[in-house]
Amino acid sequence: MTGKDSTGKPVSATLNRKSHGSLLKEDQPKVIIYDEEYNLAIESIDKLMESGEEVSADETSLLELLSILVEMYEDSQFSLESASPQ
Repeated sequence: MTGKDSTGKPVSATLNRKSHGSLLKEDQPKVIIYDEEYNLAIESIDKLMESGEEVSADETSLLELLSILVEMYEDSQFSLESASPQ
């Protein structure tokens, strides 16, 4: 994710406080600790991705936040060990 909207402006510069706040209230993103929270975050990401090209700056910001939280959880739960050459 680039953090820019479709016009190339930084997403934070184009956020609508009211609609962005509404999205955050609906999803309530937080650090993911449990599998249930992880699954809810994935569902939210899927829902936002289904919007396709019509994703608003507010939705892009939420999508970026959820993606970071999911990545952090996956890194903590599914770390890959280095393979030794055989």
